[in-house]
Amino acid sequence: MKIHSLTLAIGLAAFPVATSAQVLDLGGGGAFTDAITANNTGRAAGWFYDNTSADRTGSASQCNVGFFALGTIQAGCANQAAGTFANRGGYVGGTGWGDGDQPAPFMFSGQYGYNLRLVGSLAARNSEFGIFSIDDNGGYVFTAIPSFGSKQVNSTFSVGAGSDWGFYIRNTFNPNTGGCFGSQYDCSDANGGYTNAPFQQFVLLRSADGSRYLVGAEDNKLDLLPNPSFRDSDYNDYMVEVTVVTPEPMSMALMATGLVGLAGAGFVQRRRRQNPSV
Repeated sequence: MKIHSLTLAIGLAAFPVATSAQVLDLGGGGAFTDAITANNTGRAAGWFYDNTSADRTGSASQCNVGFFALGTIQAGCANQAAGTFANRGGYVGGTGWGDGDQPAPFMFSGQYGYNLRLVGSLAARNSEFGIFSIDDNGGYVFTAIPSFGSKQVNSTFSVGAGSDWGFYIRNTFNPNTGGCFGSQYDCSDANGGYTNAPFQQFVLLRSADGSRYLVGAEDNKLDLLPNPSFRDSDYNDYMVEVTVVTPEPMSMALMATGLVGLAGAGFVQRRRRQNPSV
Protein backbone atom coordinates (compact mmCIF):
# COMPACT_ATOMS: atom_id res chain seq x y z
CA MET A 1 0.00 0.00 0.00
CA LYS A 2 1.50 3.33 -1.04
CA ILE A 3 1.03 6.26 1.31
CA HIS A 4 2.76 9.41 0.16
CA SER A 5 2.98 12.92 1.59
CA LEU A 6 0.08 13.84 -0.72
CA THR A 7 -2.14 11.88 1.65
CA LEU A 8 -1.37 14.37 4.38
CA ALA A 9 -2.36 17.29 2.21
CA ILE A 10 -5.65 15.66 1.25
CA GLY A 11 -6.40 14.83 4.85
CA LEU A 12 -5.81 18.38 6.03
CA ALA A 13 -7.91 19.74 3.18
CA ALA A 14 -10.87 17.92 4.68
CA PHE A 15 -10.85 20.46 7.50
CA PRO A 16 -12.46 23.70 6.32
CA VAL A 17 -11.59 27.19 7.45
CA ALA A 18 -14.24 29.82 8.03
CA THR A 19 -13.24 32.04 5.13
CA SER A 20 -13.57 29.17 2.64
CA ALA A 21 -17.21 28.44 3.36
CA GLN A 22 -18.98 28.03 0.06
CA VAL A 23 -22.54 29.13 -0.60
CA LEU A 24 -23.94 27.00 -3.38
CA ASP A 25 -25.57 28.58 -6.42
CA LEU A 26 -28.48 26.41 -7.50
CA GLY A 27 -28.89 27.82 -10.98
CA GLY A 28 -29.85 31.41 -10.32
CA GLY A 29 -26.56 32.93 -11.47
CA GLY A 30 -25.86 34.34 -8.03
CA ALA A 31 -22.64 35.99 -6.93
CA PHE A 32 -21.37 38.14 -4.06
CA THR A 33 -20.53 41.13 -6.20
CA ASP A 34 -22.69 44.09 -5.17
CA ALA A 35 -22.18 46.12 -2.03
CA ILE A 36 -24.91 46.01 0.62
CA THR A 37 -27.02 49.13 0.40
CA ALA A 38 -29.50 50.70 2.77
CA ASN A 39 -32.13 53.03 1.37
CA ASN A 40 -35.77 53.10 0.29
CA THR A 41 -35.27 53.32 -3.47
CA GLY A 42 -37.17 50.15 -4.30
CA ARG A 43 -36.31 47.59 -6.95
CA ALA A 44 -36.48 50.04 -9.83
CA ALA A 45 -33.24 51.68 -8.71
CA GLY A 46 -31.51 49.27 -6.35
CA TRP A 47 -31.34 45.87 -4.74
CA PHE A 48 -34.51 43.81 -4.52
CA TYR A 49 -34.69 44.28 -0.74
CA ASP A 50 -34.25 48.07 -0.81
CA ASN A 51 -37.93 48.82 -0.37
CA THR A 52 -39.79 51.13 1.96
CA SER A 53 -40.86 49.02 4.92
CA ALA A 54 -44.39 48.79 6.23
CA ASP A 55 -42.76 48.94 9.66
CA ARG A 56 -41.90 52.60 9.18
CA THR A 57 -43.43 55.08 11.57
CA GLY A 58 -43.66 58.84 11.80
CA SER A 59 -40.28 58.92 13.53
CA ALA A 60 -38.51 56.15 11.63
CA SER A 61 -38.28 55.35 7.93
CA GLN A 62 -35.07 53.28 7.84
CA CYS A 63 -36.41 49.81 8.60
CA ASN A 64 -35.57 47.27 5.88
CA VAL A 65 -32.90 44.57 6.21
CA GLY A 66 -30.27 46.75 4.52
CA PHE A 67 -30.51 49.32 7.30
CA PHE A 68 -30.27 46.54 9.90
CA ALA A 69 -27.19 45.04 8.24
CA LEU A 70 -25.33 48.34 8.09
CA GLY A 71 -26.39 49.42 11.58
CA THR A 72 -28.51 52.40 10.56
CA ILE A 73 -31.92 50.89 11.32
CA GLN A 74 -33.90 53.19 13.59
CA ALA A 75 -35.15 52.35 17.06
CA GLY A 76 -38.59 53.65 16.16
CA CYS A 77 -39.35 50.98 13.54
CA ALA A 78 -42.59 49.30 14.54
CA ASN A 79 -43.01 45.93 16.21
CA GLN A 80 -39.39 45.07 16.84
CA ALA A 81 -38.89 41.87 18.80
CA ALA A 82 -36.91 42.49 21.99
CA GLY A 83 -33.18 42.53 21.31
CA THR A 84 -33.41 43.34 17.59
CA PHE A 85 -32.08 46.90 17.76
CA ALA A 86 -29.10 45.87 19.91
CA ASN A 87 -27.98 43.37 17.24
CA ARG A 88 -27.92 45.85 14.36
CA GLY A 89 -24.85 46.31 12.19
CA GLY A 90 -21.75 44.29 11.47
CA TYR A 91 -22.02 44.18 7.67
CA VAL A 92 -20.48 47.47 6.56
CA GLY A 93 -18.38 46.76 3.48
CA GLY A 94 -20.17 43.45 2.91
CA THR A 95 -21.83 42.15 -0.23
CA GLY A 96 -25.16 40.65 -1.24
CA TRP A 97 -25.91 37.42 -3.08
CA GLY A 98 -27.86 38.00 -6.25
CA ASP A 99 -27.99 38.28 -10.00
CA GLY A 100 -27.75 41.99 -10.66
CA ASP A 101 -30.61 43.48 -8.65
CA GLN A 102 -32.44 40.13 -8.71
CA PRO A 103 -32.50 37.59 -5.88
CA ALA A 104 -30.75 34.30 -6.56
CA PRO A 105 -31.43 30.89 -4.98
CA PHE A 106 -28.96 29.58 -2.41
CA MET A 107 -28.14 26.72 -0.10
CA PHE A 108 -25.26 26.17 2.32
CA SER A 109 -22.71 23.44 1.74
CA GLY A 110 -23.04 20.30 3.84
CA GLN A 111 -19.29 19.92 4.16
CA TYR A 112 -19.32 22.35 7.08
CA GLY A 113 -21.15 22.74 10.36
CA TYR A 114 -22.93 26.00 11.17
CA ASN A 115 -24.21 28.03 14.09
CA LEU A 116 -27.43 29.96 13.51
CA ARG A 117 -28.68 32.84 15.66
CA LEU A 118 -31.89 34.82 15.28
CA VAL A 119 -30.58 38.38 15.48
CA GLY A 120 -33.75 40.29 14.71
CA SER A 121 -37.43 40.28 13.81
CA LEU A 122 -39.70 43.15 12.83
CA ALA A 123 -43.46 42.69 12.62
CA ALA A 124 -43.23 39.03 11.63
CA ARG A 125 -46.56 37.26 11.50
CA ASN A 126 -46.82 33.76 12.90
CA SER A 127 -45.05 31.43 10.51
CA GLU A 128 -43.18 28.16 10.64
CA PHE A 129 -39.53 28.97 10.05
CA GLY A 130 -36.59 26.61 9.75
CA ILE A 131 -34.18 24.78 7.47
CA PHE A 132 -34.53 22.09 4.83
CA SER A 133 -32.33 19.56 3.09
CA ILE A 134 -32.96 17.34 0.06
CA ASP A 135 -32.86 13.57 0.42
CA ASP A 136 -31.45 11.03 -2.05
CA ASN A 137 -34.80 10.82 -3.83
CA GLY A 138 -35.05 14.55 -4.36
CA GLY A 139 -37.58 15.02 -1.55
CA TYR A 140 -37.45 17.95 0.82
CA VAL A 141 -36.86 17.30 4.52
CA PHE A 142 -38.04 20.18 6.74
CA THR A 143 -36.78 20.95 10.23
CA ALA A 144 -38.70 23.70 12.02
CA ILE A 145 -36.87 25.93 14.51
CA PRO A 146 -39.65 26.85 16.98
CA SER A 147 -37.66 29.54 18.81
CA PHE A 148 -37.01 31.32 15.53
CA GLY A 149 -40.63 31.01 14.43
CA SER A 150 -41.75 32.52 17.74
CA LYS A 151 -39.29 35.43 17.27
CA GLN A 152 -37.06 34.72 20.29
CA VAL A 153 -34.17 36.98 19.36
CA ASN A 154 -30.71 35.58 20.27
CA SER A 155 -31.99 32.00 20.32
CA THR A 156 -29.62 29.64 18.50
CA PHE A 157 -29.64 26.47 16.43
CA SER A 158 -26.77 24.25 15.24
CA VAL A 159 -26.54 22.51 11.87
CA GLY A 160 -24.08 19.63 11.63
CA ALA A 161 -22.06 18.73 8.58
CA GLY A 162 -23.85 16.36 6.22
CA SER A 163 -26.36 17.47 3.61
CA ASP A 164 -26.58 20.79 1.81
CA TRP A 165 -29.35 22.87 3.37
CA GLY A 166 -31.32 26.07 3.01
CA PHE A 167 -33.99 28.12 4.76
CA TYR A 168 -37.75 27.88 4.40
CA ILE A 169 -40.80 29.69 5.67
CA ARG A 170 -44.35 28.31 5.68
CA ASN A 171 -47.60 30.11 6.42
CA THR A 172 -51.16 30.36 5.16
CA PHE A 173 -51.49 34.11 4.59
CA ASN A 174 -48.95 34.64 1.81
CA PRO A 175 -50.53 33.88 -1.58
CA ASN A 176 -47.24 34.02 -3.49
CA THR A 177 -45.96 30.57 -2.57
CA GLY A 178 -44.75 27.54 -4.45
CA GLY A 179 -41.09 27.08 -3.55
CA CYS A 180 -39.90 23.65 -2.32
CA PHE A 181 -42.62 21.94 -4.39
CA GLY A 182 -45.36 22.89 -1.96
CA SER A 183 -48.14 25.45 -2.08
CA GLN A 184 -47.46 26.58 1.49
CA TYR A 185 -43.67 26.78 1.39
CA ASP A 186 -41.22 29.47 0.36
CA CYS A 187 -37.59 28.39 0.18
CA SER A 188 -34.14 29.84 -0.32
CA ASP A 189 -33.73 27.61 -3.36
CA ALA A 190 -36.69 29.24 -5.12
CA ASN A 191 -35.72 30.11 -8.66
CA GLY A 192 -38.41 32.54 -9.70
CA GLY A 193 -36.92 35.82 -8.52
CA TYR A 194 -39.60 38.39 -7.74
CA THR A 195 -41.39 38.62 -11.09
CA ASN A 196 -42.68 35.07 -11.39
CA ALA A 197 -43.47 32.24 -9.00
CA PRO A 198 -42.02 30.71 -6.95
CA PHE A 199 -41.06 34.04 -5.46
CA GLN A 200 -37.79 34.34 -3.57
CA GLN A 201 -38.60 35.20 0.05
CA PHE A 202 -34.99 35.41 1.22
CA VAL A 203 -31.99 37.71 0.95
CA LEU A 204 -28.42 36.56 1.64
CA LEU A 205 -25.76 39.04 2.75
CA ARG A 206 -22.12 38.40 3.65
CA SER A 207 -19.80 40.31 5.98
CA ALA A 208 -16.76 42.10 4.60
CA ASP A 209 -14.35 39.45 5.93
CA GLY A 210 -16.49 36.59 4.63
CA SER A 211 -16.88 34.96 8.04
CA ARG A 212 -20.59 35.67 8.65
CA TYR A 213 -23.80 35.61 6.66
CA LEU A 214 -27.08 37.41 7.29
CA VAL A 215 -30.25 35.82 5.96
CA GLY A 216 -33.34 38.02 5.88
CA ALA A 217 -36.76 36.44 5.32
CA GLU A 218 -39.89 38.11 3.97
CA ASP A 219 -43.10 36.52 5.23
CA ASN A 220 -45.56 38.61 3.20
CA LYS A 221 -46.62 39.09 -0.39
CA LEU A 222 -43.71 40.51 -2.37
CA ASP A 223 -43.65 43.96 -3.89
CA LEU A 224 -43.76 43.61 -7.69
CA LEU A 225 -42.88 45.97 -10.53
CA PRO A 226 -44.63 47.99 -11.73
CA ASN A 227 -45.90 48.81 -8.27
CA PRO A 228 -49.65 49.54 -8.37
CA SER A 229 -49.90 49.75 -4.58
CA PHE A 230 -47.67 49.51 -1.54
CA ARG A 231 -46.78 46.02 -0.44
CA ASP A 232 -44.39 45.02 2.32
CA SER A 233 -41.14 43.66 0.92
CA ASP A 234 -38.37 44.51 3.35
CA TYR A 235 -36.90 41.08 4.31
CA ASN A 236 -36.73 41.95 8.00
CA ASP A 237 -39.36 39.57 9.40
CA TYR A 238 -36.79 36.95 10.41
CA MET A 239 -33.09 37.85 10.30
CA VAL A 240 -30.64 35.04 11.02
CA GLU A 241 -26.87 35.25 11.32
CA VAL A 242 -25.00 32.18 10.06
CA THR A 243 -21.41 31.42 11.06
CA VAL A 244 -19.28 28.49 9.96
CA VAL A 245 -18.04 25.98 12.52
CA THR A 246 -14.41 24.94 12.07
CA PRO A 247 -12.53 22.09 13.76
CA GLU A 248 -10.58 22.81 16.93
CA PRO A 249 -6.83 23.30 16.33
CA MET A 250 -6.06 20.23 18.46
CA SER A 251 -8.27 18.07 16.24
CA MET A 252 -6.41 19.29 13.19
CA ALA A 253 -3.08 18.58 14.88
CA LEU A 254 -4.16 15.07 15.83
CA MET A 255 -5.35 14.43 12.29
CA ALA A 256 -2.06 15.68 10.90
CA THR A 257 -0.09 13.55 13.37
CA GLY A 258 -2.08 10.47 12.44
CA LEU A 259 -1.57 10.98 8.74
CA VAL A 260 2.14 11.59 9.25
CA GLY A 261 2.29 8.33 11.17
CA LEU A 262 0.53 6.49 8.37
CA ALA A 263 2.84 8.03 5.81
CA GLY A 264 5.82 6.94 7.90
CA ALA A 265 4.47 3.41 8.17
CA GLY A 266 4.08 3.24 4.42
CA PHE A 267 7.64 4.44 3.97
CA VAL A 268 8.95 1.70 6.30
CA GLN A 269 6.92 -0.94 4.47
CA ARG A 270 8.39 0.12 1.14
CA ARG A 271 11.92 0.05 2.57
CA ARG A 272 11.40 -3.47 3.92
CA ARG A 273 10.13 -4.72 0.55
CA GLN A 274 13.15 -3.19 -1.16
CA ASN A 275 15.64 -4.38 1.50
CA PRO A 276 14.41 -7.32 3.62
CA SER A 277 17.24 -6.79 6.13
CA VAL A 278 15.79 -3.48 7.24
